Amino acid sequence: MIFFTRLRAAEFLSAAGIPVKPASLADMASRGVGPKYRILNGRAVYREEDLLAWIEAQAPSAGPIGPTRRAPATASAA
Repeated sequence: MIFFTRLRAAEFLSAAGIPVKPASLADMASRGVGPKYRILNGRAVYREEDLLAWIEAQAPSAGPIGPTRRAPATASAA
């Protein structure tokens, strides 16, 4: 099992399109929100699968992530 430090977790999330700093992860942890973490040897660590689950939870509930759809063209008033 691979664990990420807060710095590495922040880099992972930022690369996935959710820009976050290690201090923000610490703040989220203190408020009981954010990705699931564990304390290992006195440090907060994050599992990749927990980060991926949190990323998925941040997605809009409109449906699965995929190609965007364009609105149908409307006729212009002449």
